[in-house]
Amino acid sequence: MDSLFEPIFQKYCDSISRADFWALLGWLSINLSSSGAIPISFQYGRKDAVTCSVPRTRLPDAQLGRGAINQVFIAQMGLTLTDAVTLIGAHTIGHVHPAASGYGTAATPTTVTTTADLQTNAWDTTPQTFDNRYFRGLISTVLY
Repeated sequence: MDSLFEPIFQKYCDSISRADFWALLGWLSINLSSSGAIPISFQYGRKDAVTCSVPRTRLPDAQLGRGAINQVFIAQMGLTLTDAVTLIGAHTIGHVHPAASGYGTAATPTTVTTTADLQTNAWDTTPQTFDNRYFRGLISTVLY
């Protein structure tokens, strides 16, 4: 897996599973972006899967709405609707990756120099803050 975090994982891979490592990164992201206002506990113990029979295109198509969410997250992955909504809510932090989502424009860290640049490839207007803007944007798009 080629990513910005792979060298960090490799440094500690004898002490933490890849599954726990990615969960820890998510926990850190929420903790830092909410300034600790959202208390979430972290628990170690996830095991890495040796194989995965699910193709990399396993995420729901954003254009297909709740039916796709139900099919992928609930029927295929066994999540509850609450779990799925929580997972989707993680889009409130971070950025769009055109190769993964089909949204946004290609950007590199060297081209991102202003707040406006950061927002160009973000799911909402505050990609560095864990808040409810992503959901508010979804609701306003659907209702108006």
